[in-house]
Amino acid sequence: MNIHFEAPHITIGFDETVGAVVLQWKQLSVGSEEFRSALNTGLNILTEQGSQHWLADVRHLGFIPVNDQDWTNHDWYPRAVQMGIRKMALVLHPKAMSHSSTNHIFRRVSNITIEIMMFDNETDAKQWLAKNNTE
Repeated sequence: MNIHFEAPHITIGFDETVGAVVLQWKQLSVGSEEFRSALNTGLNILTEQGSQHWLADVRHLGFIPVNDQDWTNHDWYPRAVQMGIRKMALVLHPKAMSHSSTNHIFRRVSNITIEIMMFDNETDAKQWLAKNNTE
């Protein structure tokens, strides 16, 4: 992976083997500014690389405050769609996976659908993105 940004709370890069922006969260407690900056940095890389794929390993990311969840849903997702994101792989902690009723969802934003798949490990997430990268 080609690393574009690294800090104690996150590593952000681009994995050419699967054609995806990769965010690896490394800290449970992240402030609003760091959270939003990381997502925006990822979008910049997505645009620079001409990619449509996103992988976020959130196993070590704690609770996201409601105001940041709202920002993600109402500000970030629409911009992500506008910038070309179409496939998103989320790597969750296995306990979070066991509480989820589904691991495959489609999110519709501005008449464009983003396919989101959840995994409990990065290897499976990358395999799914690589498969979808060739379709």
